Amino acid sequence: MTNLRWKIDGGILEKTFDIQSVRVMNDFEAIGYGIHELEESDLLPLNNCSKNPTGPISLIGPGTGLGEALLFWNSSLSQYEVHSSEVKLINQERRTCSKLL
Repeated sequence: MTNLRWKIDGGILEKTFDIQSVRVMNDFEAIGYGIHELEESDLLPLNNCSKNPTGPISLIGPGTGLGEALLFWNSSLSQYEVHSSEVKLINQERRTCSKLL
């Protein structure tokens, strides 16, 4: 896990909790797999472009760095494939407003 010394092992989790299959993934990869569960009313358009139902999708957001996921349509599977990454990791102490003043 980012910025932690934790070791997460899917196989151990499967055995310990009697789960058939465990897959450990990046937070933005998980968002990428769930993004299509949102309704249109949950989204805020940033421009007036028409939507391409199989066009690429980019997800970005802050965390311990700048996380991202790219979704590309796979026509042979008729679904999106998710590719996650970290644009830049930040190894810095978290600060409160009082620490900044």
